[in-house]
Amino acid sequence: MGSRLILAMLATMLLVTSQGMSQYSAKEDFAYPSGTLLDSLGNKTPGWGGPWVLDTSNAKTTGLGVVADTGFDYTDLYTTSIPYVGNELVAKAPGNWASARYKRALDKVWPDVKGQYWASFLFDTKKVPSGNTYYLFKLFAGSSELVAMGKGGGGTTYTCGSGWPGGSGADVSTTQDQGGPVWLVTEIFLTGTKKDTNSATYMWINPDPTLTTLDTSTANVKRYTTIMTAGFDSVAVEWGGADTNEIVYDEIRLGTSFANLITGVKARPGLTPTQFALSQNYPNPFNPTTRIEYSVPQNSFVTMKIYNVLGQEVMTLFSGTQRAGNYVATFDGSKLASGVYFYRLEAGTTQITKKLVLLK
Repeated sequence: MGSRLILAMLATMLLVTSQGMSQYSAKEDFAYPSGTLLDSLGNKTPGWGGPWVLDTSNAKTTGLGVVADTGFDYTDLYTTSIPYVGNELVAKAPGNWASARYKRALDKVWPDVKGQYWASFLFDTKKVPSGNTYYLFKLFAGSSELVAMGKGGGGTTYTCGSGWPGGSGADVSTTQDQGGPVWLVTEIFLTGTKKDTNSATYMWINPDPTLTTLDTSTANVKRYTTIMTAGFDSVAVEWGGADTNEIVYDEIRLGTSFANLITGVKARPGLTPTQFALSQNYPNPFNPTTRIEYSVPQNSFVTMKIYNVLGQEVMTLFSGTQRAGNYVATFDGSKLASGVYFYRLEAGTTQITKKLVLLK
């Protein structure tokens, strides 16, 4: 009789734990009106306890998160589109080591119980970032940072761990950030589980979304130190550094299984360009900055350079590998004299040149 009672109690505990864990999920599509600032967007909806709020305890720069439809998509990651809906958050890196951090409270504490949680997000960088540029998605318990995933400021690879990752170590993958869209997925084993000795987090870079689960042996980062000790109650997006690159966040997902991350939204039609294209800069004439839009139909080494009327190169706007997609380069002519200049896009055997006018 005693054994039967113990078995019954264990079965009840497992059922309660399973039902309790299944109640934990949250998603953020950034499906807000285009042009609005992240400040105070969102409200108490399923999974969330309130809106996005600037965290002034660390990163104090506001007005850098803008909702927009950037026109890119993720079909170059897979043969079929990753689940994707609505607009995106365009995080404008301010440069000069300024930074921005926005936090959003969950509707309850996700406790440190036996089991595991999953987190994922999509992001896109329009050019290859400098090593000291960072953009991260984080989990918090109050003011304590627990897990950070994305690209840290200590190197050029993707990272997942706690604290400030350097250029090597347990937090750092060997996968270089080469610009373009990326899907990061993290599995967080709580302290009550310890699938491996003192293990806490596994991160995959662009895993196969058609799978029903992921094998930890294939993870790009395996961090063997305990992070979770009291659960977590909020999330954050944070970016900054010396660069002025634009970072796009989208489709933040939290759940108790890998399946939670890839269900519940519609796939967006593919928007990958079919040919190289270079648009006329806007505004034109300009003083002192102008935007140059261009399209890359396949992964290519791309350069964007400025020349004077004598054919002399005066500036390189970009030089590096870019994935298929639509891009925007900014030309700052504040250090140049007024006059006619030419901008040239080169990728493989393709060259396209257009004229612009700097008028001070």
